[in-house]
Amino acid sequence: MPVNNHVTAFRPHGDSTKIPDNEKLSLCQFAIAHAEEYRTKRKCDFNDMLGEFCRRELGRHVSRPGDVLVRVVKQVEQREKYLLKSIGVAIPDSDLLQAGASWRNIVKDVEKIEEAWQDEVNKKRRANDESANERLKRQNTNDELSRLAQTMLRSEELKVQRQQVELDSARTQRIQEASLEERMGTLESRIDEKLVQMGEMMEKTLSSVETPAAAKTDTSRASSACLVCFSASLNSCKPVSTAQSPCSSDADEPIRLAPASSLHVWKLKQMEHDLKLKKRQID
Repeated sequence: MPVNNHVTAFRPHGDSTKIPDNEKLSLCQFAIAHAEEYRTKRKCDFNDMLGEFCRRELGRHVSRPGDVLVRVVKQVEQREKYLLKSIGVAIPDSDLLQAGASWRNIVKDVEKIEEAWQDEVNKKRRANDESANERLKRQNTNDELSRLAQTMLRSEELKVQRQQVELDSARTQRIQEASLEERMGTLESRIDEKLVQMGEMMEKTLSSVETPAAAKTDTSRASSACLVCFSASLNSCKPVSTAQSPCSSDADEPIRLAPASSLHVWKLKQMEHDLKLKKRQID
């Protein structure tokens, strides 16, 4: 009993006994004969077919018959290495090794087909990825162009708004300049009128020098009133009517002035000089 237990411990899992070389040869020949099924069917289905062959033809249960073929191929490779080293030619020298070499070629052909198919799948996947990347690049380019167009449009809108603001500012400035010129022209004309009035007043004052001395006080008061009236109207830039002027008289009654003193004459001349100077500055 201990010996049997020891032997059973080293047997392959699921195998009743170790497969001899003649049964390995039969299994390899069956696999070679059904190489087309190996190429077309799934590996699990092909292994089931090999297991059924072992039960039917060899009368034993082999759980993994595909591993038996793998071990045969390894034996072939080891034997070829030995023969190549010893005699220089790697030729299988037994029926089992020849069958194993044939099965190895079938497996390599299937692997090449699978590799070619996988390469084709990878190539299609890469092509799809490249196409997707190209579409993504085009989408990114279109998005960038759209953003650039929106930026340019916004820039043009801001430019038009800035030009409109400049035009409005220039129009307002022209209106202000025209209003200022109009006011300056009005002021100039009023200064000219006041100069004429001052000249007439001086002439009347000088022409009344021979009037009695008793009227000097009235003349001084009238001259002072005229000066105050003129200064007020000049500062306010509003014409002073005859009725509002303190130096005005009735239309039917002529102005009668007493002879002015030399001080009043000097004040009138000084006022005329200041008015001319102010007009020159305005011009």
